[in-house]
Amino acid sequence: MSAQAFDYAGFAAALLDPGLPPPYGLPEPGFAIYRNNVVFGLIEALGARFPVCRRLLGAECFDATAALYARRRPPRSPILHEYGEGFAEFLESFPPFAEFDYLGDMARFEAAITRAYYSVDAAPLAPSVLARLTSEKLDRSTLSLHPSIQIVSSKRPVLSIWRAHQSCERPTIASLERGEDAMILRPDLDVEAHQLPPGGQAFLTAIVEGRRVGEAIERALESTAGFDLAAMLSLLFSSRAIVHVGVPNSEPI
Repeated sequence: MSAQAFDYAGFAAALLDPGLPPPYGLPEPGFAIYRNNVVFGLIEALGARFPVCRRLLGAECFDATAALYARRRPPRSPILHEYGEGFAEFLESFPPFAEFDYLGDMARFEAAITRAYYSVDAAPLAPSVLARLTSEKLDRSTLSLHPSIQIVSSKRPVLSIWRAHQSCERPTIASLERGEDAMILRPDLDVEAHQLPPGGQAFLTAIVEGRRVGEAIERALESTAGFDLAAMLSLLFSSRAIVHVGVPNSEPI
């Protein structure tokens, strides 16, 4: 059979749908083993990318859910660590998990960790550079952030839940009735997650959009009257999140 005549779409559909017969007269027993191996591999890929979601649901429940997701939404890329970008939305729309409204945000958080981990490297800016800027010049400047930066906002304490599951001990969360905004990045070899201060999510989002610092401050103050710029900048520099300061009109720093 020529490559042009091979029905790749039909073959892929049969791999993920046990209700379809093996294509091209392939023997059922052998194709069933191959089909199971493919789905098992996708379940393993999802489990590796969403380990906290797996712990929250339990291994058996997660694997059954992952199998359903794999059959409905097969990968579109051969890079398996990218698989599951839509897993958060799937969990949120899955009726049996309706009461667990933090699962979707946890999946977003863990997907962001993977994206940060595989991002390109960049050299962080020394804090002394910012110290040489006047407040007026800083307001007119833009900040380039590390390419691994990810922002995750949740009405639940998603960062605290994630941290609580980073050991083998039984996790304890005092309350789910509060939200958390997190900044995720990989300044060196390891991914780090930091909780953003009040107004920090609005400020950081504006910076990512290319807004000037003064505009980002206004955005943050609109969301949180007590926004603390000093605390925000301290977090950005201590986490090595800033890689460049763009001063307008090529003014010297």
